[in-house]
Amino acid sequence: MSALITQSPTYQHRIRDALESVPSLSLVIDPQHMFHPNQGLYANRGRRGVEWERPVSVEWLHPHNTELDFQVDAGIRIQGGASRFDENTPKSSFRLLFKSEYGPGRLRFPIFGDDATSANNFNTLVLRAEWNNSWLYPDLAFWSGDRQRHRGLSMRDQFIRRLEMAMTGYASRGTHVHLYINGVYWGLYNPSERIDAAFAASYFGGEREDWDAITHDITNSGGAQDGVRDGNRDAWDAMMAMWKRV
Repeated sequence: MSALITQSPTYQHRIRDALESVPSLSLVIDPQHMFHPNQGLYANRGRRGVEWERPVSVEWLHPHNTELDFQVDAGIRIQGGASRFDENTPKSSFRLLFKSEYGPGRLRFPIFGDDATSANNFNTLVLRAEWNNSWLYPDLAFWSGDRQRHRGLSMRDQFIRRLEMAMTGYASRGTHVHLYINGVYWGLYNPSERIDAAFAASYFGGEREDWDAITHDITNSGGAQDGVRDGNRDAWDAMMAMWKRV
């Protein structure tokens, strides 16, 4: 945590209350798996795929209710596009993958609430570091970093997703946690559902193989070839061709 906060007369006496205002998420991992210069995830943030997945212990700690605590073994990867690169931000997003080779095949816990519309089991979760519109955005004219920093709010993306949920009934659910890696404070993170075929099957029915999940077409940003996260883009291309004829 920055000394600008810990030594600030304004904030230093409010840190403990702030740390107890949301749950903590503790990741415990072999340091070599995270920081080794040749094999570690953080030292090779641009690498992708299952070969750049490592085992991790995940522990959720609620500040006021131990009945909401849990521990699960999972896999972990670096997540994101431009935020993977050192020149853009030192703070990486992560993706947790719940597989039988590590522990339970799915995480079964209502981390986003236990309302009837919320999925209570997950095969993956994204731990968003929130790069855009944050104080970590690079202070470069090309990226308009100064403007992004000045409008930085850790609640912005989550607030928009909750508005979408209120209007349509469907959106990626999320919350906020304080993240620790091997006991070291790593900052405020935004655990969120990943919108993919499994997400669609959870909320709309069917099997994940029944769904296509399409993201943007920048292959080096989301890791999805030609915008395809799951399935294929045949139906998408047919729909867009029909739209162009209208």
